[in-house]
Amino acid sequence: FSIPDRITGQTPKLLIVKNESFEGDVKTVFEALTTKLDRYKIPTVIEFVDLIQRTSNGKVDRKFYKNNQ
Repeated sequence: FSIPDRITGQTPKLLIVKNESFEGDVKTVFEALTTKLDRYKIPTVIEFVDLIQRTSNGKVDRKFYKNNQ
């Protein structure tokens, strides 16, 4: 989802729920994304979380993450 950015107005943010089998870090994820996505689609913020907050109807709670940057 997008978050506010001073220069472009909005920038992509990526949340990743880590599990035991994942041994990468932010650099690993960023490098993998650069081979798959156009440059402007690559998230500038990558955050590892234990659980993605959801609304009562099961969607990602974007307001929660925009307010807790």
